[in-house]
Amino acid sequence: MNTNRSGFVTLLSIIVIGAVTISVVLGLLLLGTDSLQTTQYQIDSAHAAAYTDSCAEKALNTLKGNAAYAGGETVNFTRGACTILPLIGAGTQTPTIRVEGTVSSTKRRVEISIKQVSPQIKLNYWRELADFAPL
Repeated sequence: MNTNRSGFVTLLSIIVIGAVTISVVLGLLLLGTDSLQTTQYQIDSAHAAAYTDSCAEKALNTLKGNAAYAGGETVNFTRGACTILPLIGAGTQTPTIRVEGTVSSTKRRVEISIKQVSPQIKLNYWRELADFAPL
């Protein structure tokens, strides 16, 4: 009878140790997957920010050469795209440029308020926004 109890305790110990081991392994796998997703989001976010800044510079350079520039164009890149939205106050000395860069489902947005277009472009601000305010 003592042998049966000893076997039962051993079997129960193996089951408990196995359950704990499986829980730890699953926790590590989930942590690793979450870490990979976070890293990918950071990479996509950095690319989207770079695309947004590139399109903002493109809009400023185009506006410098053509004060009537109205925006409303999309530029495609290897991993995503950016859109120069129609300028607010296009054709005036104080337009506002809005640009949105996208990589996968990650978006970055920039708004640039211009104080003066000519003879030299001067900015009020260049800021990143979570979302654009409705017009």
